[in-house]
Amino acid sequence: MSKVFLKNLLISLSLALLLSGCFENPKGKLRVAADLAEATIYVDGEKKAVTSSDKSYTDLLLPEGEYTIEIKKVPGDGWIYAGKKNIFVGENTSAKLDFKLEKTPEHPPLRTFIGHENIVQSVAFSPNGKYALSGSSDNTVKLWDVTSGREVRTFVGNKYSIYSIAFRPDGKYVLSGSWDDTLKLWDVASGREVRTFTGHEKGVGSVAFSPDGKYALSGSRDKTMKLWTLP
Repeated sequence: MSKVFLKNLLISLSLALLLSGCFENPKGKLRVAADLAEATIYVDGEKKAVTSSDKSYTDLLLPEGEYTIEIKKVPGDGWIYAGKKNIFVGENTSAKLDFKLEKTPEHPPLRTFIGHENIVQSVAFSPNGKYALSGSSDNTVKLWDVTSGREVRTFVGNKYSIYSIAFRPDGKYVLSGSWDDTLKLWDVASGREVRTFTGHEKGVGSVAFSPDGKYALSGSRDKTMKLWTLP
């Protein structure tokens, strides 16, 4: 076994490990990589790209279908990778690689809920699954109808961002934890603020109800967790 072959094999294995996560082709693209300082890439006879030593891979925008990838005029020998296939290319020679690019399955959202004026930090489903709750950096909590996407109600009262929200197991009340160092209990039906719990010295980043709905739990940036009795 020649030293040149061993060298090329080691280079191939090293690059394969280095790029082990890059061959999941982006949607509608063929990802090509090479351990060559320079190589011209042709797809079905048409020049598409030139690899370079300062970039580990090149994305070619292609529709789904079957293609022949050809590498030409390589100033040195090395390996070329297309998708999950690879082939060795000799110095000043060309090599071909057949490749099939399949359509990436699409998973579009069923619905988009629009209404907040800043980042949405926390979301939750109601126990019956009919409503969604969102807490935002616009200092509000919003209740949404899941089926229609309609905004049902806005809970206003916190001074800073809402970082955590939760539904009580019976779905009648919700909790919000805010960067204003408080957690608040809200009546879902009316949107009324029932109670504000103070005691944390820094922002509240996590809130939860007990399974029986009688207690609230909060976690804060002040490095404490607190248990509260609910009305």
